[in-house]
Amino acid sequence: PQVYFGPLKSIAVLPFVLEEAPAGQEFWSIGLSHELTRLLMQVPGLTVISSNSTLFFAGRQSADRMIAERLHVNNLLRGTLRFDSGRIQLDLRLFNVRRNADAWSRSLDLTAVQLFQSQSSLLEDVLSAVRAGGRDRSPEVEAVSTTAWISYLQGVHHRESRTFEGFRQAEVAFQQALEEQPDYKMAKLALASTWLAMSGVSDLASRRLENARAAVQQVLEWDEDQPQALGLSSYISRNLDWGWAAAVESGEASVKLSPGNPELKGIASLALFSAGRFKRARALMEEAVLQDPLNLA
Repeated sequence: PQVYFGPLKSIAVLPFVLEEAPAGQEFWSIGLSHELTRLLMQVPGLTVISSNSTLFFAGRQSADRMIAERLHVNNLLRGTLRFDSGRIQLDLRLFNVRRNADAWSRSLDLTAVQLFQSQSSLLEDVLSAVRAGGRDRSPEVEAVSTTAWISYLQGVHHRESRTFEGFRQAEVAFQQALEEQPDYKMAKLALASTWLAMSGVSDLASRRLENARAAVQQVLEWDEDQPQALGLSSYISRNLDWGWAAAVESGEASVKLSPGNPELKGIASLALFSAGRFKRARALMEEAVLQDPLNLA
């Protein structure tokens, strides 16, 4: 009775295991699992654990039920990647902790292009096994070139090192993605987020902050309802402009549009806290913590 595995419709995507990965292909482990996590967060009614917490188990040999208890989650999506002559062999396994058994599995042999194209259908199968979502609630994969997508995944991988050198490598990768696909919204927002993270540890802080602000504004001009762009706008208003009202407005809007994203809940919560709206701030932060239980910050 003391063991809690989280809501029935809850899932965590663990960093993928790489077997016999050629040099330079390490990014698939964190990059792909992080992106699938972000896509699953779009599904209403599904509790998705943040990559901040699942990264704790990268490279660790731990029992599924122990991981599930630590993450407070009912379903674990595991993946193994192998590379052979330019093709990717992907084994996926969805483990249901309460049943103590696999609920779904799939083995694929495909190219990087086919992997990008199959994301939606794979996630629909996972959601069906979790009994969440539906055809009208499937995650939306941004239509971009596979080359740009791979550069974006590389950037995500480097950014997760949380070091200045990692941020610098992420900056280069996201810029490469945008050179290939200038209207790639997620790559532009990831680059803006990286610039904001670098600003405190670089002599180019002011320039990067201006670039981040411009990138977020451009995405909002393309799509005024883009949740991640609204979240970053809230962050900028609170941390750079000291504009509490604007930070609260953008933060609340981002959560309304993407209620399954704990990062956006955290940003909105801090904006509300700064504005003195403590009750709402606490409620949002508690929701964020439930989806990111191993994030000490």
